[in-house]
Amino acid sequence: MKYDQQYFIAMPAGSNNYPLLAWDDDIIEYDYTEFSRRDPIEVYHMLHLKLGRPVPSHPEMVDFHELPEPVFAKRLKDILHDLDINGIQLFEAQVRHGETVYPDYYIMNVYHMIACMDKGRSKYDHKKYDDGVEFYFIDNLALDEAVLDTIPEKHRLIFGLEEDCQHILYHQKVVDAILAINPKGIGFARVYDWHVGSAFD
Repeated sequence: MKYDQQYFIAMPAGSNNYPLLAWDDDIIEYDYTEFSRRDPIEVYHMLHLKLGRPVPSHPEMVDFHELPEPVFAKRLKDILHDLDINGIQLFEAQVRHGETVYPDYYIMNVYHMIACMDKGRSKYDHKKYDDGVEFYFIDNLALDEAVLDTIPEKHRLIFGLEEDCQHILYHQKVVDAILAINPKGIGFARVYDWHVGSAFD
């Protein structure tokens, strides 16, 4: 159970004025579905985002937002860059709201995936389709120590859960570095404490 204590899931935290984000369909310059492939991708220009619905009446841009891909302000992006994390990419974006443009945001693409859900200790529903595609709907997550023990720590500071790639796991070292600057808009739930409704606790 040591890894259930060492890893965290990030989520928006704070005021309802902190908006979700969406791709800006009025500026189509990139096939943003590439981010859902969980592979390394190539982006050679600025990415364009907008505020997602429902738009808060008094939106405030902070250090962390979601697309659902994680979107970080520059000061958090700099922390991740300095940690030299394996298996992620950070692409510059700007966020438009009406006539206002917010620069210096970065979308994180996580392509390092690890199949490490402990199926004996996790609570989940599972569906397998005729084409072999499997989906896991996780209520409570526990991590497989035998799998993670074989992977050097430096290669699992941030990774996506192979069984359900919407779950991105952050090592304690990454979380500590982020929280050290007192960021706005981001919270972390330890895997041991996380459940499917944690964002609403």
